[in-house]
Amino acid sequence: MQSWPGGMSLLIEATTMKGVKLIAIGYKYNSSKVSCFIATKNAGSTLLGEPYQAQFADDCENLLSRPVDRPEIISTYFKKSNGVDKHNQAHQFELRLKKHWRMQNAWFRLVTTIIDICVTDAWKGYQYAFCLSKKDEELPVCDFADRLAYELIHTHFPKDGSSSVAKALSFNEVSIEKIP
Repeated sequence: MQSWPGGMSLLIEATTMKGVKLIAIGYKYNSSKVSCFIATKNAGSTLLGEPYQAQFADDCENLLSRPVDRPEIISTYFKKSNGVDKHNQAHQFELRLKKHWRMQNAWFRLVTTIIDICVTDAWKGYQYAFCLSKKDEELPVCDFADRLAYELIHTHFPKDGSSSVAKALSFNEVSIEKIP
C-alpha cells in the first residue's frame, strides 16, 4: 500500500482455528499513513461510509480540505473512538495511580493498571446512574476514588459468610479529609 494514494483500502478475510471468521482492513488515509483494523466478519459494512475530511496546506499556506473515502466500519469506529479516549484520559491523566505509587515491580504495575481501570469504570457507572439529571453535580474521578476507598475501608462485612444488604450511601453523606 506504500505507493497507493490516500483513501484506498485493502480487505483480507481469514478464519481462525476455532472457526471464527475475521477481516483485516488496511486503510490509507493520506500519502504516508496506513491504519490496520481487525474485526469479526459482519461487524460492520466494508462499503464506503462517511469520508474522512483531510486537511492540508497548499503552497501559499492556505488550509484546504478534501474528503477521503473510507469503509463504513472505519467511519463508525472513529465516531465512537473518542469515548475510549476519554476513559483512558480519565484513568491515565486524572486518576494517575502510576504517578502516585512507586513502581519497581512489573506485577504491581499490572495490578495498578487493573485498579485504575476498575475505579474509572465504577466512576463512569456512578456518573451514568446518578448524575444523568444533575449535570451541575459532576464528581471528578479523584474525588470518587477517595470516597470509594473510604467506603471500602469502613464497610463491615459479616464474617460468617451470610449475605447482607449493603446500604448505598450518597456521596454527600461521607466527609473525606485529604491527607497531606
